[in-house]
Amino acid sequence: MGKVFHNLKKKLSNGLEEQLNKVLVKLNLISEYVIKMGRVFYNLKKNLSNGLEELQNKVLLKLNVTLKVDMQQDEALLNRMKKLSNGSESRPNRAMQIRK
Repeated sequence: MGKVFHNLKKKLSNGLEEQLNKVLVKLNLISEYVIKMGRVFYNLKKNLSNGLEELQNKVLLKLNVTLKVDMQQDEALLNRMKKLSNGSESRPNRAMQIRK
């Protein structure tokens, strides 16, 4: 009876060990898949971040160019206004000089 019990226990142990190994193999495959997907997600996030940064740089560059052009136009307009202002002030002075 002891030998029969020992053999049954051994068979049961082997069967459980095989099932445990199958479960562990599946868990390993799942964990490898999760790790790969994590890497893929990280790379996509990194690429998206780089793309957004490049896009942001392009937008900022366009804004800087637009701002420079506007500042140049404002400066040119200010200079014209100063010239017109100086010219209109000097004309009445000339008229006053002529009257004297």
